[in-house]
Amino acid sequence: MKKRRLMIQVSVLIVIFYILAGVFGTLLVYRSASRTYLTAKDDMITRDIEHVRKSILSNFGINWFFEYSREHCEEILAQEEFSEGMVFEDLTEREPEMLDSETPAEEVAELIDKYATDDEKIKMARSIYDTNAYLMDYENNEFGHGATFVIAVGEDNLGFVYYQADEYASLDSFIEDSAQPVAEGMKLGDKLDLTLSEHPAIQRLISSNTDKVEFEIVSGTFGKSSFENHYTAYCPIFFNGKVQAAVILDYNWDEFRGELMGDIKLMVIILAAGIIVFCGLMILLLHRVAVKPLSQLQTAVNEYSKTKDSIKAVEMIGRIKSGNEIGMLAKDVSALAAEIDSYMKENLKLVGERERVAAEMDLAAKLQADILPSAYPAFPDRQEFDIYATMDPAKEVGGDLYDFFLVDDDHLALAMADVAGKGIPASLYMMMTKILIQNFAMMGLSPAKVIEKTNDIILSNNEEGMFVTVWFGILEISTGKITAVNAGHEYPVIRTADGQFELYKDKHGMAVGSFMGTKYTEYELQLEKGGALFLYTDGVPEAFNSADEMFGIDRMLETLNAHRKAMPVELLTEVKNAVDAFAGEAEQSDDVTLLEITLI
Repeated sequence: MKKRRLMIQVSVLIVIFYILAGVFGTLLVYRSASRTYLTAKDDMITRDIEHVRKSILSNFGINWFFEYSREHCEEILAQEEFSEGMVFEDLTEREPEMLDSETPAEEVAELIDKYATDDEKIKMARSIYDTNAYLMDYENNEFGHGATFVIAVGEDNLGFVYYQADEYASLDSFIEDSAQPVAEGMKLGDKLDLTLSEHPAIQRLISSNTDKVEFEIVSGTFGKSSFENHYTAYCPIFFNGKVQAAVILDYNWDEFRGELMGDIKLMVIILAAGIIVFCGLMILLLHRVAVKPLSQLQTAVNEYSKTKDSIKAVEMIGRIKSGNEIGMLAKDVSALAAEIDSYMKENLKLVGERERVAAEMDLAAKLQADILPSAYPAFPDRQEFDIYATMDPAKEVGGDLYDFFLVDDDHLALAMADVAGKGIPASLYMMMTKILIQNFAMMGLSPAKVIEKTNDIILSNNEEGMFVTVWFGILEISTGKITAVNAGHEYPVIRTADGQFELYKDKHGMAVGSFMGTKYTEYELQLEKGGALFLYTDGVPEAFNSADEMFGIDRMLETLNAHRKAMPVELLTEVKNAVDAFAGEAEQSDDVTLLEITLI
């Protein structure tokens, strides 16, 4: 199921996309089909209604009839049928000024009003009415219009019916004289209940004063039509430059809509079938070109993650046959698997090498710790003084040095040094310096000579150019006198028996390892009973915090004086704690080495 999850997701997305496309397409089909259908219907209706109008206007005297019949509709309907031709011939025979049927409608109306008697007018109107009724019945039943009207559209006579065509079972039944209509239409003088504001098509017909056919969709009753919703066309008839009447073709809109929806349903079914087929083809195509190769690639990657067998993974990926980006991705993954395999082998070598180096570093740290004094109390049988020292390297091994040892029963050698550098090279340099200083001191040489000889030996083989700052002194235990030399190291700190810790600004010489044959000057300082000497490396004052501030000499002296009565172990612990608290989360950048001796 997990392998098919992508296929399911892709299929769902495709189906959703094509459903949306289908809905959108259906709306477009409906809109387009509706427009096309109504345009075609409008063209057909326009042709038919203009034909009906032409037939009506071919009836001699029709415009006069429209004007005359509104006032005499009852008399006209009461009159028996007469032949229009007979009445016209009688008029032209009696009145030579009467013209023939080619006379314009306006002149015909004037001549009839001028020469015809009232009785002749009624007879002529009846004849025109019957002729018009026949023409409209014929047109309506031949072309199958819903309902055919001729009505007045003036403001004072809106809805006045001149005639509504009767409906017959067929055109043949209409032609038979004995046939009766299936539905009888409205007759002369009937009234259509029309409100101009509810019929915008009639408003446009009157206001435009053109031959354009207007259409509208209305609901409710319309004459004697049996349907509820109407699609109605209006065609104007002009007389004396104004719209005198209108021919109306009224259709059942529900039938139109039924025909339209039938066509749309067929189109939608075809569209849906096409979408389903295309959707299926797209899913199959995507499965072939994307989902299946990705599934194979996933299987190969999972197999590699379990077995770490790059050869098998490359073989599995090689079975993926795809010429698109997925195929390129498969090749890249195959190359990556081989590179990872190579990297893992190299990494194993590096891990082994790091483990070897770490073991060597541990050994070097142990050797360094072993070479420096670390057993306390250092001289348990000597009650004249108390001494303690610590070193906290910045790396596994450090380049700082402290040392103390008895030259004889009354002389104690003290050393504090800082090699320029860190790590194993500095540690080796430090051990060599310690051994040289101790050897020369045990030979009974003065502090200056000890440092001078150490300097010359170091420089005899110092291709790396390393150097070391050294403070070295020899304490005469019985008197408290210290003879010392400072080779570029930090100032020592002295405390009298009842006083404060203060810097002793001695004279500095060059660092050991700087120049061959360098001479160093000794000096003496006196420790009282209860007094103390504090030595340190630059890792104390130059300790930095996260704000890039240094601990400094002042803070160091403040810490020393805050605990000036403490013995060496406690005092050095307080100094180290103060440095650590100041540095906080900042990384230790240098070795921190401390030594204090107190005369008791």
